[in-house]
Amino acid sequence: MNVMKKNKILIISIILSLLWLALISAYAWRFFFHNPFSDSKFTVLNWKEAKPDIRAEMADDLIMNYLKPGMSRKQIIGMLGETGSQNKDNKLQYWIGSWSFSSKGYDDTFIFIKFDKSDKLISAEINGY
Repeated sequence: MNVMKKNKILIISIILSLLWLALISAYAWRFFFHNPFSDSKFTVLNWKEAKPDIRAEMADDLIMNYLKPGMSRKQIIGMLGETGSQNKDNKLQYWIGSWSFSSKGYDDTFIFIKFDKSDKLISAEINGY
């Protein structure tokens, strides 16, 4: 084998190795460091028109900046729409998709909104199973 052919094979091997490393690094960043629930700002219009995976991107902003303790159930349903799902612990739950391959690792992910006995917001969180 001549020197030119060996150099060509070496360069191609290095390029393929670097591409593989870049791919693995991107996946690792996405899986371990990226929070899929903080990519977008919440707006009522975007929330009501969005599919669950897009709603998920607004979840952190919604919880941190819009869902305030003491808000009524009626106010929250007015803002987010009907959920179709309320569990027995006096919580509303909004499904925001399946995030099995994210750092959270939930097959089904929800925003759980918990109320006191007078239907006032106590807490909201992203959780799943």
